[in-house]
Amino acid sequence: MKAIERLKQYIDFKGLNNSLFEKEIGMSNGYIGTQLKRKADLGEGVIIKILDNCLDIDLEWLITGKGNMIKGDQSKNENKVRDDEKDREIERLKDKNQDLQTINELLKRSLSELDKRKADFQTIGNEPTIFKDVAESKSELIKNQKNDDVKKGTG
Repeated sequence: MKAIERLKQYIDFKGLNNSLFEKEIGMSNGYIGTQLKRKADLGEGVIIKILDNCLDIDLEWLITGKGNMIKGDQSKNENKVRDDEKDREIERLKDKNQDLQTINELLKRSLSELDKRKADFQTIGNEPTIFKDVAESKSELIKNQKNDDVKKGTG
């Protein structure tokens, strides 16, 4: 693609027609159309007029086609990419936060259940913790065993 064709892209991008663009920057009427038909090069004087009047056009893009049409477009694109990455990271962190809140709720419920179960246990003296509704302490068992033996007459 030649520079004249890239200039036409710029004119279209700006929403202008060839004639209006030529008038705005001081070019002769019909220059762009003629150069497009001939697939001719832009002259140095025309390039200078373009650069003097079209402050946002990137010279490297106009001449070689490399880079972006509009100056600073790359940084805008990079900023958009960074913003998109930030948005994705924010969403990921929101999801992670929700997961952690769910886990926290489950842990609170488990702790509450454990506290309820703890009330069913007791420690008697220095003896191990036992389930109070089912078992007795070792000393209570020995004492009750002796009482049972005495009642039976074996003790």
